[in-house]
Amino acid sequence: MRVDKNIADAISKYIAERKITQKILAAELGVSETAMVKWHMPGCGITDKNWEKLFVRIRKYLPQERIYVTGGGRPEYSSLTEKKKNLFDVLVHIPELKAGDLISYAPVVGIEQFAREENLGCVEYCPKVAGVGGLFCHVLKTASAGVPKNARLFASSEAKPKNGRPVLAVTAGKEIVFGMYRATGRTFELDTGEKKLTGKLEDIRTMFTGFFPVISYEVVCY
Repeated sequence: MRVDKNIADAISKYIAERKITQKILAAELGVSETAMVKWHMPGCGITDKNWEKLFVRIRKYLPQERIYVTGGGRPEYSSLTEKKKNLFDVLVHIPELKAGDLISYAPVVGIEQFAREENLGCVEYCPKVAGVGGLFCHVLKTASAGVPKNARLFASSEAKPKNGRPVLAVTAGKEIVFGMYRATGRTFELDTGEKKLTGKLEDIRTMFTGFFPVISYEVVCY
């Protein structure tokens, strides 16, 4: 990680709110006071190990629109000193479905056929991925569950949701929601960051018309 103005400001705000000195923070992190001085200078580097310890402390003071969640589910910050880049687990170019398309999406219809019928033009698609079945793409219209607005979510039409992993769902009321799925015993929770949808596992099919695990997502950082 390379320091930018936001990181330097966040460190200062963290120190001010806790009413401590740079020396105390350096001791807590196990680094030298010289390192703390450098971390106030945009362009200076921070090792991955030290950044991990620092990030959890200053995260709330950083611009939240620059916080994203990696494909592995770990929150991270996109520094202003970094070049524009794509972050993903698996990059798949497929037809980009709109909200209305998602609601009416039928897994029995092949993605190639769907693209043709919806006049999506000449596009790359992925009708089958080993272990996950067919994939489709949905652009997140608003930030949710730590994932920023405009992230491209790649969801499976056939794979089963996994505990602690993201899910894209369509409620019986036709609302599209994205959140982290957790199952405990015979109950489940879908946490969007702003609200939590809960119920019994056996009621998922009546509560949702679509329940798709997100296999990966692509976030463009600036």
